[in-house]
Amino acid sequence: MADPDKYRRLLHRTILSQVVIVVIFLVSLAGYNALSAQKPQVATKDIAPTVLNVDTFQVAPVTFREILTAYGTARPDRQVVVAAQVSGEIVEVHPQLEVGQIVSAARSIISAETATRRDPGDVLVQIDERDYANRVRQTQNRINEASREIEQLQQQEQNAKRLLKKSREDLVAFEDEYQRTRKALDAKVGAEAAVTRTLVDLQRQNDAVVQLENQVSLFPHQVAAAKERLSTSEAELERATDDLKRTRVVAPFDGILSEVMAEQGQFVRMGEPLFRITDPSRIEIPVSIGLDDWHQISSSLESGHSPVVSLAASEVLEADWTGAIVRVAPEADPVSRTIEAYVEVQNQEQSSALLPGTFVHARITGSTNENTIVIPRESIFDGHVFVVDTEQQVHQVPVTQGRKLKSLVVVTRGLTGGEQIATTNLNILEDGLHVDVQETATLETELADQVWPLIDIAKSQSIADDVVESPATMRDSKESLAP
Repeated sequence: MADPDKYRRLLHRTILSQVVIVVIFLVSLAGYNALSAQKPQVATKDIAPTVLNVDTFQVAPVTFREILTAYGTARPDRQVVVAAQVSGEIVEVHPQLEVGQIVSAARSIISAETATRRDPGDVLVQIDERDYANRVRQTQNRINEASREIEQLQQQEQNAKRLLKKSREDLVAFEDEYQRTRKALDAKVGAEAAVTRTLVDLQRQNDAVVQLENQVSLFPHQVAAAKERLSTSEAELERATDDLKRTRVVAPFDGILSEVMAEQGQFVRMGEPLFRITDPSRIEIPVSIGLDDWHQISSSLESGHSPVVSLAASEVLEADWTGAIVRVAPEADPVSRTIEAYVEVQNQEQSSALLPGTFVHARITGSTNENTIVIPRESIFDGHVFVVDTEQQVHQVPVTQGRKLKSLVVVTRGLTGGEQIATTNLNILEDGLHVDVQETATLETELADQVWPLIDIAKSQSIADDVVESPATMRDSKESLAP
């Protein structure tokens, strides 16, 4: 049986422990309150509103001519690889058959003082012509034989016709003789042998007439066959003569040798390349443009105007050559989604020649835009701009963007001109926020900072006279883009 005193002592200890814990908690709480009462009061201070520093851009409507840019590689408008048209050994080459040499094509020289004469041009390669000369002679001989055969057949036909005429006359005489001997026999005054003899002569003469008639009827067919052989031989002579001429290889046009593959003593087959000629007087540059640029250029070409193009060796250099777009491709490249436009450069009109193979930066004169709002692209944040009013407060204004021009963009709706818009700290600006404007830029200063701007600002709002100030002029360039 359990001891009741033991349980009583355990209960007293438990109660005592809980009382001690409560006393300790109360003492601690009283101490915390006493310490809190001694804490000094914190002084409050009003916070001044934050004023952000921003840079701005002065919006103003301008009239400008757009400059379209593209890249391309110059190539000659005329370039050809001349190949052998006949087979044979090269027995002679031009003494200056070397890359870089100027060669001349055949031409007719017309002069008022002298008769027109034919300049054969430079013979660059001579192929052994002996076999082709022999073929010409053989063909000419066959032509002569066919001609004599035709003459002989025609003469034989005439002779046969005369003989046939004589034979028919003799046939009439034999017929009369036979009739006389027949009548004499019927009258009992002639002999049977005479009748038989005249009948045999009549039949022999009739056979001769038939044979001559058959012979005369064959002559037209024989003459026609001979004429066909003559025509075939004449065609062979023309082909053989052409092959003989083709042993002398001349330049198809005036130009410069850009590659030589032929050497004296080399045996060449028909179609084997001999040399390549380049005409550097006219250069063509295919450049890739976008669909919007294609619309501008196509409209200009359809109206009869070729857009002027300035060409530079790189984007950062001034233009060294001037050309014009002469045509555009009718379809786009499905991979690059660009369209080819072709720039033509007349080297005779340039201060320095544009060499084929040169990589160029093309600056194409585009369309004119009047009273257009152009702002920096960086001033647009989430489809809005922040307009700074006269009290240095910002207001969020939605805008509609148009054509992008490098770091600039055309605004078609939202701004009218005269506004001052923020260009920095756009991610922390809010409606009604006060700002402190540090620097204000204009379109002219923005263009001056670009390596090659995409617009030419007009000197006045009217461009009726097509007088346009080019970006090159803004940088004291020597060149100005003509409209």
